[in-house]
Amino acid sequence: MYIHNTLNNGVRAAIIVRRTTEERLWSKCFRGTALPLAGNFQRWCSADQLFRDREVMEHFLIELDELWSKQQFGTSSVSIVHSMPVGWESTDELQNYTNDDLEEFHLNRKSWGLRVKPSRTHLLAPKTHEFTLVFEFKSEGGEAVAVVHSIYPGKDVGELDRDVTDREKRVFFGWEHPGAV
Repeated sequence: MYIHNTLNNGVRAAIIVRRTTEERLWSKCFRGTALPLAGNFQRWCSADQLFRDREVMEHFLIELDELWSKQQFGTSSVSIVHSMPVGWESTDELQNYTNDDLEEFHLNRKSWGLRVKPSRTHLLAPKTHEFTLVFEFKSEGGEAVAVVHSIYPGKDVGELDRDVTDREKRVFFGWEHPGAV
């Protein structure tokens, strides 16, 4: 996906979601708007649809404009609260669960945390109006460029490094965990 737009300061901006990123997101976050599952969007079927939502684009361009004015390049993330529900969180506040509801798991090779046990299907992933965009921001030929690395419904959990539950006080849900209807 490749979209051109203009920042408030007049600088042209490109928003890019690489094909490999789109494919990964289709298997996790854009699995169909009718599937109430943790980490899935209900409002959009693709990154392209998400960025063609006027409300999303408006918020994202404001963020890029701020980064451009500060010349703040590198990896960034932004959480956007939409006026409509966007999907189901893949995390929730730790305080909402007992130790019996949770199990340890590895998010990747360098991070771990707690997740709601898959058998606890009565504990539903919450619906949310908020979603997070993780992107690399750079200047190329005088143009602002945002290369999107991740998009997911819910709060920003920060970098996936070490014990994320301990740092963020959030627990995770498996990708197949049911969401609230």
